[in-house]
Amino acid sequence: MTPPIPHYYVILQPRGIVARLSVNDIPFYRRAVDHNTSPSGPFNHMLIPGDNVVTVELAEVPGMIAENVVRTFEFRILREDDDDKLFGTKYPDFALPRKEEERGLPIRHDQRFRVDFATPEPAWMSAEPGYFPESGTPELHDAFREFNDAFRKKDVGAFLHATRLRVAEHRRFYGAQPHLEDARAKSDVTELLEEPWAVDPVEPSDLVFERHAEGRVAYVTRRDGRPAISAKSTRDPQTGFSVNLLLTRHQGRWTIFG
Repeated sequence: MTPPIPHYYVILQPRGIVARLSVNDIPFYRRAVDHNTSPSGPFNHMLIPGDNVVTVELAEVPGMIAENVVRTFEFRILREDDDDKLFGTKYPDFALPRKEEERGLPIRHDQRFRVDFATPEPAWMSAEPGYFPESGTPELHDAFREFNDAFRKKDVGAFLHATRLRVAEHRRFYGAQPHLEDARAKSDVTELLEEPWAVDPVEPSDLVFERHAEGRVAYVTRRDGRPAISAKSTRDPQTGFSVNLLLTRHQGRWTIFG
């Protein structure tokens, strides 16, 4: 299949706003900020053919935003060629139809949109629905451990093996890209792992495996809200690496896809 029409996302998140976004019940963005920020990036891999649902959950950090400041947040999906809008939602606009006492933070908003251009089905859609506890299963812990060990041990081959489905998915959605070529991917991972990392310890009991998409997807994070894997460079304390993992069952085993 020819890669779909390129789309990207833009988020406008002011200081003091806590935001959680999911797309089709797949966690996409979770962040609290102490400064205004506007992240953006490729988005096709989050889309499915036909109907899509974006869920926005907003809250605020107590005491950080003055009472007279309007709380805002915006999320858009745009076509790369001409910035034509595929989807957009904005707070407080989406709250206006609600009763006045229901318009403030915290708030949750679900909004649908359609993808009518040709796009692949993400790998997670082919997985069987199922149940697992938030404490995880031996298989889920094995999938986490494979990636965590590769990072801690600076094992380039094991790191690439653990993330192979994620790379394959991005190749399907974005086509030939220099950073997705085998040699470039190996070089980038080698550079990442060569950094002298001080890695936060994590015990199996620290982890939470959130169940999403009827159990087709597990989102791995920590009970205390920190990323599942978090590290700081001992060379430059301003340099960090942190990640929560998205897992799905692929070819009979839980595998990282995002």
